[in-house]
Amino acid sequence: GLVAVLVTPLITFPMMFSKSLTNPFAKVKKTLAYEKRKFMHNLFFAFGIALCFHVHPYDGFIAWFVGIPLMICLLDMTYIWFYMTERVVTSKFTVLPNGMQMTMRVSDKFSRMTENGGYVYVCLPWVSKYQWHAFSLYEDPIDKRLRHVFMQKNGDWTSDVHKELQRDTRRPVWVQGPFPSPYTAATHFDNQICIASGIGITAAISVINAHKHTRRVSLIWILRDLALLEFYLKHHELGHDGFNLIFYTGKDPLPERLAEIFNVTIVQTRPDLFKVIP
Repeated sequence: GLVAVLVTPLITFPMMFSKSLTNPFAKVKKTLAYEKRKFMHNLFFAFGIALCFHVHPYDGFIAWFVGIPLMICLLDMTYIWFYMTERVVTSKFTVLPNGMQMTMRVSDKFSRMTENGGYVYVCLPWVSKYQWHAFSLYEDPIDKRLRHVFMQKNGDWTSDVHKELQRDTRRPVWVQGPFPSPYTAATHFDNQICIASGIGITAAISVINAHKHTRRVSLIWILRDLALLEFYLKHHELGHDGFNLIFYTGKDPLPERLAEIFNVTIVQTRPDLFKVIP
């Protein structure tokens, strides 16, 4: 019981952080690193084990009620660590002003788990050995054994990665996955509209690459990063049967060559989605 009492505040404290200006704990988030908050949250396992031993199994149901889900969770984590974790020795990083694309050649086992889409957890040991971050997967349009993730330079970790790279290079990485995402359900529909904001385009790109030749796939993309816009229009072909509306809200002027892409319409304003999608 004492263990449960001691760890409970450490578990719940990181969950109280919010970006809301009215939240008194919002400023604390900036001073407490992500990996520390995650470690504190994982103390739930100590809390669960303490509850299991707090009451004798024959005197109550709490040991079974908490112990069985806890055991299933631990078995699932063990399976992921030993069967779904692999090291990719040579991963290619393409560096942009506000982010970087990581390209990796995945194993046969990885390819069999999912043909397209999903997400993975990525660990870059040359930045931090203890941080794993989730990113959407999308396939290379030419080589199906290649998978890409894009890391937008937003937080501390992605900023450290961008600072460490500075140029196109190749580095080793660890990946866990792939895991299915809601976009996997796109295969059940023949008329698809993908809506993305900023770097959210990665999940939509996976759907477009997978279904553009067999289904009607349309895209609505809202962003302000010109380098990101040029990068994806250069390396990925969008669907031809649907519409592709890109709402660009950045300050940098659009190059004239982007207007020459016949199946893409770029509008330099914020959209009213209730009018765009009636």
